[in-house]
Amino acid sequence: MRRILGKVYVQVLVGVAAGILLGLVAPPFASDLKPLGDLFIKLIKMVFAPIIFATVALGIARMENIKELGRVGWAAGMKPRERLDDNDGHGSPVCSATRSSPARC
Repeated sequence: MRRILGKVYVQVLVGVAAGILLGLVAPPFASDLKPLGDLFIKLIKMVFAPIIFATVALGIARMENIKELGRVGWAAGMKPRERLDDNDGHGSPVCSATRSSPARC
């Protein structure tokens, strides 16, 4: 039993089920706990940026070939711009997808 409850996804599912049950059984008490939930969401959002930065920085630091770094940077920086502009002058991916009637863009 301890091995099952030690997994993070099981703990999350138990927490979600407890929150739903608390909301159904005692709605006023559940609404009093809203600031704690909001604080938790803000903490999670605060952690996202450093994790993404660290992942990108470590990925670049571990590249052994400088040409590979340039190729990856070129692909990451230039491909989305090419997709958005796509020579129609509007800069919208929807407009690029509907070339048959550019007047709607």
